Amino acid sequence: MASGDDQYHPKDAVRAAINGTMITGGAGLAVSAIQNTLTKRNVNAWGVFTRFGGTIAIFGMPSYPAKLSAGLTENQPRWEVHTSSQDLLPPIYERGMIV
Repeated sequence: MASGDDQYHPKDAVRAAINGTMITGGAGLAVSAIQNTLTKRNVNAWGVFTRFGGTIAIFGMPSYPAKLSAGLTENQPRWEVHTSSQDLLPPIYERGMIV
């Protein structure tokens, strides 16, 4: 008997990647705000983005490809697409050779 846990439930890789990027980007925004606060020069509130925006990017960028590839590889082994099936090949192909 198969329980309900054995069923395949696809995971949205793009949503997970965007959520991870938003979380790590938010952490980068917090670090950037701290950097902006600790500067000796008087910079305005936009200095968080204009002067220390690279910090936000450095925190946020590694998360997107990591989460996206993790989500895609998690879904891939369970795809039930049989590309080696003869039914999916165009009629001009027979056993991998053009007729």
